[in-house]
Amino acid sequence: MPGYSPGLGAGMDNRSLEYRALAAECLKLAGCATDPNRRSEYLALAQMWTELAKEAARGARALDRAQEEFNNAQIAKAVEAAPPVQQQQQQQIQPKKRGS
Repeated sequence: MPGYSPGLGAGMDNRSLEYRALAAECLKLAGCATDPNRRSEYLALAQMWTELAKEAARGARALDRAQEEFNNAQIAKAVEAAPPVQQQQQQQIQPKKRGS
């Protein structure tokens, strides 16, 4: 749609996807790790990235809701401030009376 811009939270939602990809990478590395300490560290990192992804997604939704509320309030103010529209009445042409 031309002129459409995504909500402010779109960037945060992209960040959420990035964090989920990092969590997946940590899980993959944990699966390949032979050292139990290293595996534990990768799993902890995966958990951290997953939590950050959840927070970013929540933040994106909250930001989009706030933006929508703000926009709706601005539209309502503009509608209230707009001068009333005056409609013109159209005259109907009356047929001429016969015999007068």
